[in-house]
Amino acid sequence: YVGQNSENFSKVKIFRNVRKVLDTGDYFLLSNGEYFFSHRKDSLKKISGNRLDLGEVEAAAKSVGYSSPVCFVDGNKIHLVVEEADSDVRDDRLAKLRALLPKYAVPSKVNFSPMHPRTPNGKIDRNQIIKGVRSRNE
Repeated sequence: YVGQNSENFSKVKIFRNVRKVLDTGDYFLLSNGEYFFSHRKDSLKKISGNRLDLGEVEAAAKSVGYSSPVCFVDGNKIHLVVEEADSDVRDDRLAKLRALLPKYAVPSKVNFSPMHPRTPNGKIDRNQIIKGVRSRNE
């Protein structure tokens, strides 16, 4: 990759050959010969003295039906932003999430976004989501 220095690369043995690979910071799970994205390595945070993996919170949110969940920590609060229209209908998904996660890992609020902002290459722009939530809470 252009502009990446050697510390971003690792040597990995793949089928008896050593290859130079880019360390993207992404973790994948191997299942039935296919790789599935799990979470980013920089998603570990500390909140209330507990280690929290934001990827686990996002995975739990997805498992209860939230669409494209994005989780971040601001101060001592955990925010969850989901890509769907705000609904006036009583939503029991947060209660289901509370049953899945330890108390310290439960988001204090679920924010709804009709469409997450995207980077030029189509990925969800976490930084813009965080800025948007912070500006609404000021």
